[in-house]
Amino acid sequence: MTKDRVLISKPISSRRPVGFGLVELMISSSLLMLLMALVFMLYFNSHRAWKKSSEHQQVMGEMQVALAFFAEDLQATSFDSVSLTPDKKAIGLLTMKDGNGDRHYGVDGRPIWDHWVLYYAEGQSLLRLDVPWPVPQSNRQTPVNITAFSSQPLSSFLTGDGRILSRNLQNFEVEVPPGSRLVHYKLTVEKQGKTNQTLTLEGTVQPRN
Repeated sequence: MTKDRVLISKPISSRRPVGFGLVELMISSSLLMLLMALVFMLYFNSHRAWKKSSEHQQVMGEMQVALAFFAEDLQATSFDSVSLTPDKKAIGLLTMKDGNGDRHYGVDGRPIWDHWVLYYAEGQSLLRLDVPWPVPQSNRQTPVNITAFSSQPLSSFLTGDGRILSRNLQNFEVEVPPGSRLVHYKLTVEKQGKTNQTLTLEGTVQPRN
């Protein structure tokens, strides 16, 4: 007895071509473009925030340098040497520092004043100007303000030849509160750019000598 062999043929499966089709390519391209757009927006916002912070720090740095000079001179002066313009935009005071930055004292320990320093606003700049005191050193121990010594208003010395301490100035005010021996100051600057920034610093100082 012979056995019949039954041959079973397997169906031939249809294979998909290797690679991406047109639809997949379009979807992938869209996703890639969306991802690139998100990365660019993130970079742009971060750069803008950094630039704004950098501009803010630059303005603050200029203001702090200007006020450091002013506060140091004001603290080391005598209140009797302080004079203001009527509009409160300028102040004059004596300093002990000579051209080399050295301070001098008499045998009795009293300061020997060297010259006057003027701080004033001109246009959009804060300036510092040195004015000589044309008397012998032995006569410079008693402080006197520049208007009393010269019999001229403080404004007559504001020549515009001073050293610029701060730019983009909006306002500079100095005043002596009534009944006090204190000096109050207020400095406001504006940084010009795509976004204007206005910053204000103010304080009160008591001359020590």
